[in-house]
Amino acid sequence: MWDIRLEPGVIDVFANVWNTRDLIVSFDALNITLPRRQESFFREHTDKSKWTRKDFFNYTTEQIAWFEKEGYREQKVVAELGDLIIWDSRLIHFGAEPTSKSNTIRTITYVSYAPASFATKAALEAKKKAFDEWLATTHWPHDNIVPRTYQPTLPDGTVDNRRMEPLEKPELTPELLRLAGVEAY
Repeated sequence: MWDIRLEPGVIDVFANVWNTRDLIVSFDALNITLPRRQESFFREHTDKSKWTRKDFFNYTTEQIAWFEKEGYREQKVVAELGDLIIWDSRLIHFGAEPTSKSNTIRTITYVSYAPASFATKAALEAKKKAFDEWLATTHWPHDNIVPRTYQPTLPDGTVDNRRMEPLEKPELTPELLRLAGVEAY
């Protein structure tokens, strides 16, 4: 994950969006979806809820019907290997799984950057704690820093203690520590 968070081309895009290089990054997620799944678990949703500890809101069929009645339509974004998609995840969205006939593995890394100046002292303290414990947080890099505390499990449902921290830890460079919000700019 840190290889992508530190990728100069990705940082450059967000530095251009925010007009600053003094950025902090989210401790977000990786998504790997295998092909030929029997059931789809993707639904229309929004992320980045500031008002709930749950960083996710699923829309009902009735709510989606209202948007469609108002003229809003689904727009598929087709991405190729290595593409960077920037969007506001407070917008209604969902991911398209590989089809039942596909051999494609859907792989996504979610990263979000914001100016370090947006973060409060409390948010930076929460980020440091999450960073020190190798925890993921919400999609927000600067606010609503709620560590995801679920544990990785084995097929039998027991906790896999071998996966409590990365097998390959990143080099803790000054750039990484600033992006993590652990050190100030």
